[in-house]
Formats: sequence, C-alpha cells, structure tokens
Amino acid sequence: MPLVFVHGVGAREGPGFEDAVAARDALFRRFMLARVLADPAAAAISNPYWGRHGARPAWSHASLPGDEVEALGPEDEVLAMVGAPVLEEGDEAPLLGAARRSLEEAVDLLWATASDEPGGAEELAGLAVRAVDYARNEPDRTWLAEVGSDEEFLAELERRVDAWTPSSAPGVEEAAGYEALGGAETWARIGEAADRIRGFVGRLAGRAVVEVARSPAHKRTALFLGDILVYLRERGTAEAPGDIVRDVAGALDGARAAVRPEDPRVIVVAHSMGGNIVYDLLTHFRPDLRVDLLATVGSQVAFFEELKLFLESDGAVPAKPTDRVSKPANVDRWINIFDRNDILGFAGEGVFSGVEDYDYSTGKGLLFAHTTYFLRPSFHDRLGERVAGSPR
Repeated sequence: MPLVFVHGVGAREGPGFEDAVAARDALFRRFMLARVLADPAAAAISNPYWGRHGARPAWSHASLPGDEVEALGPEDEVLAMVGAPVLEEGDEAPLLGAARRSLEEAVDLLWATASDEPGGAEELAGLAVRAVDYARNEPDRTWLAEVGSDEEFLAELERRVDAWTPSSAPGVEEAAGYEALGGAETWARIGEAADRIRGFVGRLAGRAVVEVARSPAHKRTALFLGDILVYLRERGTAEAPGDIVRDVAGALDGARAAVRPEDPRVIVVAHSMGGNIVYDLLTHFRPDLRVDLLATVGSQVAFFEELKLFLESDGAVPAKPTDRVSKPANVDRWINIFDRNDILGFAGEGVFSGVEDYDYSTGKGLLFAHTTYFLRPSFHDRLGERVAGSPR
C-alpha cells in the first residue's frame, strides 16, 4: 500500500526538514499503516516536495513588519508551536503541570520535541504507540498528584509505559518489542526533550512564548498566501501542467506503479494547500489516476470550491441549497479531518457528497492548531482509527 503525503504551504528545505519527514513517515508506519497492513515497514511512502516551486519573496520578506522579538531556531519553533498552548506560566514543574491537565498532550509535547533531533525516528515512533495507548486507556491518574517534579513525572511515566499491557489496537502489539531497538536510549532521548522544554519555559514565560511564536507565524502566513497565489497563477492546463502539478502527479504515478498484488491500494494524505492541489489534480489534470483513500487534513478544499477556484468548478452548482458536488469518481473513499481551532481547516460535508468529516480537537489556540497536526502522536493515532474505518 503506497502512501503519498502532499505537504501544505510554507514547507521549505532547510535545517531539520529531512528529520521532520523521517519522523512523520515513522509515525505513519507505526500508527496508520499498522492498522491496515500486515507489514507496514514494507509500504512505500512518497513525499513530493512542491515547496521548491512555491513563493519566493523578491525582497526576502522585507514586507513583514519589523520587531524586536527574539529569533527562533527550528527547535524553538516546534516548542513554541506545540508547547505554548500546553505549558502555563509560573509552573515550577511545567511538564508535570501539563500532564495533570492532559496526559495525552504532555506525551505529544515530549515526542514532538524529541523528534526534532536527527536519527532514531523509528524507535521514537514505536515507543510513541505504546505511550499514546497508555495515555488514552489508563484510567488511574492518581499518580500524577503523588509525584512532585518533572524528573519524578518522567521517571514514573517511563516505568508505567514500560509495564503497560497494550490494548488490542493494531500496531500496539508490535510496539511492545521496541526495547529490542534500544528502549533505554529512546527514553534517554525523551529525557533530553524534557530538559529542552524546561529550559525553554525557564527563559520564556508562557505569554512570551506566544509572542516569540508570532514572528514565525507571520512569516508562515505570508508564505501561505504566497504559495496559494503562485499555485493558482502557475498551475497550467491539462495539456501543459505547471511544475507543482507535475511533481505531485509524478508521485501519484509512482505510487500506483508500486502497488503489490496482495494490496493494490494507494493512500494519499494531503495537508492544507496540499488538499487543494490534489483535488485539482484528480478532477482536472489527471482524472485517470485512481486513489483508494484520500485524507485531507486542515485543508481548504470545500472553501476553494465555494469560491469556484478549481479548474473543474461548476458555477451552476449549487442550483439549490441542498445541492452538493459529487466526490471525484476516481477517489474510492475521502475523509476530511479538521481542528475546530484551526482557522485554515474547513469541513467538507456541506459542499461535497461522499466525503466523511472528522473533528480532531486539540483545544489549541488559533496560532498553533494548523501547523502541528503531524507532530502529534495522538493525531496519528486518531488518523489510523479513521483510515481503518472505526466509527466516529
């Protein structure tokens, strides 16, 4: 079962880019693909990088308002995005405080921070399956009131996750053998992530974290608008498709060629603007391409259709309010996932027939929800449930 991931706007190669791809691929294998394949390690995952053709501001973002806000490196940006809504100002033990509010959120924060470092993606993802299963299914949280520091919290979390009897969820049983891959080293990496989180909170109060994140968020917003405009201007025609369309179509062709007789399905996961590109591709540029499952995440496909921005959009629809645009005939199943706090994620069922909407609620602020879906093990866990066909 080949998987194609089509990224959203603002994705650019640079420090940490390949590590982020490796971490995301590993989480796909351990959570989603493990639920639908006997051997998820054998699945081919493709990540077409269309960002190379995206917006390139001629004055290198000179149009952004200047400020005195501290510049962030890639590591601090992840902490600001994932940690700011979870960590609270004044916590002497920020991780323990976060875990008392939501153990699952604390696990997400630890793993997102740890995955920022190079290497060990498969081991981290394997342990994440076990940790998320524990955080979701252990009813006894009284121990969180009994530990008094971040160090005690992390030591007790390690002990309890290692001793946890996994649920029957597909993929969790395989993760039970993660120790053979170096469990102690993986927990040591989680411990290093905890140190980074405490250090970050120590030098930036919770309110300041939001301020520090605002500058890169402004840049991402500029790239979001820029990438949309560049795509719409340069997507081309069916006879002469643009570079972005060719790159994504090439990945889908490669996925279709890589299917195996025992599992001839192709999955496409498209984030944000990636969903719009894939929809345009499948309805106009390459209606001959078949996709067994399309998962759009934090995407604007329905909104683009309301504005009639797709090349196959029909201005005569809707003729009456109950009319819907049919799901593309070459897509067997389409699920659409959004966070209600993500102002860039839209529901699909009010515009399209045949799409299944799912709400993944992080409870995060508007600034962070859109960019953090695929950093979170808990999201991959729920995506795996949806792909496997679990009820809402």
